[in-house]
Amino acid sequence: MRNFSIIKYINLNQWAGGSSHPLVTQSLLNSLEFSICINPQTQTAIASILSSLDDKIDLLHRQNATLEKMAETLFRQWFIERCPEPDEGEAKEE
Repeated sequence: MRNFSIIKYINLNQWAGGSSHPLVTQSLLNSLEFSICINPQTQTAIASILSSLDDKIDLLHRQNATLEKMAETLFRQWFIERCPEPDEGEAKEE
């Protein structure tokens, strides 16, 4: 993982120094230590799980979009496009 990726997901404010304007300095960044996985098999396993979760999330988003379109269609058919009630004296069409 690149350094930027690690920094992106950690809360640097917890280490920021200064009272009125907290500041993250280069020396502070150099002093931080992180434990990362360098075993390629473990990284591959983690990537596989994350990829599966991404695929599932994508599938659920597409299912939601389909269900929303179906609900919109049903709403339109039931409440907007339905045949108006006949006036008094007119016969109902079947």
